[in-house]
Amino acid sequence: MPRFHRVTAPRVTDWRVRRKNNWRHTPSCYNTAQETPAIDRQRPGSGYRHVLLKQDVGRFIALLPDWPELSSPVFPR
Repeated sequence: MPRFHRVTAPRVTDWRVRRKNNWRHTPSCYNTAQETPAIDRQRPGSGYRHVLLKQDVGRFIALLPDWPELSSPVFPR
């Protein structure tokens, strides 16, 4: 078996080798709570184009007076 230089030795706790780096998922707009909705822009189909920019949609949402009430998932009846 060839030998190689290991920069750091793996840590062993409870007879198991532990991971050295951060293995947690990075927070993103899909797994953390947001004050405003995540505006995701995808490529338009062939023959189509975007008329609005992401910042245009964000400015429109900022104009809505009752945004907390409108953005709740359960609408009052």
